[in-house]
Amino acid sequence: MNSVHSPLYADYEWGRAGAPPINLASTDRAALVQAMDEVKRALEIAEQIPFRFLVQHLGLPNESFSEKKFESAMTSIEHLRAFAKPLGVRLLLENIPNELSTPDRLMEMIRAAHFDDVGICFDFGHAHMMGSVSEAFEIVKKLVRSTHVHDNAGVQDSHLWPGEGTIDWKEAMALLRSAPQTPPSMLELGENEKVNPLEKLGATFDKLEAA
Repeated sequence: MNSVHSPLYADYEWGRAGAPPINLASTDRAALVQAMDEVKRALEIAEQIPFRFLVQHLGLPNESFSEKKFESAMTSIEHLRAFAKPLGVRLLLENIPNELSTPDRLMEMIRAAHFDDVGICFDFGHAHMMGSVSEAFEIVKKLVRSTHVHDNAGVQDSHLWPGEGTIDWKEAMALLRSAPQTPPSMLELGENEKVNPLEKLGATFDKLEAA
C-alpha cells in the first residue's frame, strides 16, 4: 500500500465508546506514551501488509500552539520514526486545521530536528479551510510525498468529491505537477450512502487528469 493513516482514537468508534483522542502533542507524559503506543500498533501492520508511509496528525483539531506542545510533538516524531524505519515505513506529517500543523510549523519542526526522512502529506481540503491552497503547497512542496484529495466550501471539513466544493482543481493539479517528486492523488472522502464510490472514481480521476 502507499500509505496508512495513523489512528485518531484508541477504539473503532471514533471516540464514541469513550476512548480519548490520540494526541502526539500532549503535554501529559502518560497520555503521550499511550498515544505513541497506539501509533506503534498501527505501524506494525507493515509486518503483515507492507506500506510506504504512515500519515500522522500532530495535535487535535483547533489545537492552540505552545512551545511545550511543539516539543512533545517533536519528541513523539523522533521516537516513532526510529520505530518505523526497520519496518520500511516513513512518517508523513499532515497539515490539519490547528496551530501546530500549519505548513510553516511542520517545516519548522522537520528542519529544526533534522528529520531528513520525514515528509509531508498535503491535504487540499485542510489547506483550503486555512487560507490559500497554493501558498500552503509552495511552503511544503519539496517534502510532499502523498496527498489527501477532497473538496469543501472553505468552512467545514466536508470531505466532498473534487468539484463539489470551491477548490480550484486546475490550479491544484498544476501544483502537484510542480513538486520535485510528483505524489499520488489519494482521495479521502466522507461517507455518503447515496453514492457508490466505485461508480464515481473513474470519472473523478478523468476530471483531475484533464485539469
